[in-house]
Amino acid sequence: MTIDAAPTGVPIHSIEIGFDGNVYMGGYHRGMTIYDTVSEEILHSVENMQQSEGIGFMNGNVYFGTYGQARIYRYNPSEPFDYGTNPEMFKAIGEAQDRPFTLTSGDDHLFVGTIPDYGQLGGALSIYDETNDRWDVHRHVVQNQSIVGLAYLNGKVYGGTSIWGGDGSVPTEDHAKLFVWDVEKGEVETVLTPNVSGSDMRPKMIGELAVGPDGFIWGLMDGTVFAMNPDTLEIVKSRVIYSSNFSASKWRPFHLRFAPDGLIYTTAGRKLTVIDPETLHHRLIENDVHLMTVNEHNELYFASGFTGANLLRKRVINHRPTV
Repeated sequence: MTIDAAPTGVPIHSIEIGFDGNVYMGGYHRGMTIYDTVSEEILHSVENMQQSEGIGFMNGNVYFGTYGQARIYRYNPSEPFDYGTNPEMFKAIGEAQDRPFTLTSGDDHLFVGTIPDYGQLGGALSIYDETNDRWDVHRHVVQNQSIVGLAYLNGKVYGGTSIWGGDGSVPTEDHAKLFVWDVEKGEVETVLTPNVSGSDMRPKMIGELAVGPDGFIWGLMDGTVFAMNPDTLEIVKSRVIYSSNFSASKWRPFHLRFAPDGLIYTTAGRKLTVIDPETLHHRLIENDVHLMTVNEHNELYFASGFTGANLLRKRVINHRPTV
């Protein structure tokens, strides 16, 4: 029996703006799409690529962190698109790791934070040294916790964790941590619990993290935003934007992006929100948004809801909040 059925889109599962201005997206269960924001056309779309949990960039390449043995795919946009060759399956992290939700880079190193396999506790910080073409995988950087937030600054990786491990596991720790990794020494320098004034509960998940134009490490704990001095590790400012209940994904970071207008756009509390980094005044833009990014023209690209299959765009002008 043959069924004539039109194809339908899958939910968008990851989204990032690339250095080339294109939007890179991964689909839930399967699929990957590259969208040209200038021509407003889909450049490439692959139905059978593994589920991308996170997307990162380094030295002209795009890295897709996919579900299942934490496989990393690498794509070079300057070369012809040929799935299987470009993008290619570049590295299976293995080591009982499963979901790479956070990727960042700096000084020719790619940093990947992962959730472990089913029933397991203990994520990993995996580091690819491009100069020496070498991978190192460091599990249990914070004992029994997964890594869901990464930022790189001056030879140090700043990381945030989730108390949750793979599906079916039971957390053994009651709150998440921040850590500092010394890249040259290849070791943890510090593990700490951030002292965030006014926080409505101890964090179960800290991430995403980002380096701000002010040089601070910015982060999210569900509905709470904070900025940390990278030298003293002091929390220099913070605000509870929304109450924290950690009731949505236990792995997906809360997105945090600095835009050309000087403001922060984020999915704090799983709501699309703009924050003034000076005053921490904020304004709700859209409810129920789990994925977003922003380009150099101050255009927001996001998916609505946990299962949104449509890419939405919003141009934000004079959006500075006053409360």
